[in-house]
Amino acid sequence: MENIVLHTKDLTKTYQYTTALDHVNLTLYRGHIYGFIGNNGAGKTTLMRAIMGLTFPDSGVLSLFGETGIRNLERNRSRIGALIEQAVGYDYMTARQNMIYRRMISKSKGVHDIDGLLDRLSIHPRDVGKKTLKNYSVGMRQRYGVAAALLGEPEFLVLDEPTSGLDPAGTRDLRELFLELNQRHGTTMLISSHILGELYQIATDFIFINRGKIMCEMTHEELEAACKGYLSIDDFFLDLVAREEGRK
Repeated sequence: MENIVLHTKDLTKTYQYTTALDHVNLTLYRGHIYGFIGNNGAGKTTLMRAIMGLTFPDSGVLSLFGETGIRNLERNRSRIGALIEQAVGYDYMTARQNMIYRRMISKSKGVHDIDGLLDRLSIHPRDVGKKTLKNYSVGMRQRYGVAAALLGEPEFLVLDEPTSGLDPAGTRDLRELFLELNQRHGTTMLISSHILGELYQIATDFIFINRGKIMCEMTHEELEAACKGYLSIDDFFLDLVAREEGRK
């Protein structure tokens, strides 16, 4: 159990007439990078929000680091860094000011090298770092969001479309950063993205979800073999969804 970061059993969440999570069973292991793939509305963000306690399932079990229960989950969430939907911060503050505030209220015991994190994400105090968040471009705000997620050296990263709004150079920088964190520190990651080719370059495992149901899970090697005969991972995914829909 000590190698299990996240475990869910029959996790279900319904919004009015839509089932966002349909009896989801997942086990994520320490040190893996999971690419989380699905169309808009498939349930990716809902699961991530449930992991972070931002929404609550109607039924099922969710455990973090082998523990369940409200108090244990809340404590263990301090070991997780997350960027879900959009970077959260005060628009009238700079990125550095926001990070200092987050450090003050954080329960994390990890290292809080704010200047180092911002510098690594190309938010330099002498130029863009002087701006308040409301004056950031979409890409720069996303960089800030990743830096905030990394504050305190989390053991587990939950990242919802982290490369959204980034140019090719920014996407490459994040790819290199994620690989470095995983290889040097064994950081576990759950990353969703619509840029499937980018996920393919960094993920060790893949989770495919459609209409709230997990369609399948594959290792990188299994996906590589499954994609033979397809032009791209995108084509494989679209065919997978079409076959799943055809069963209904």
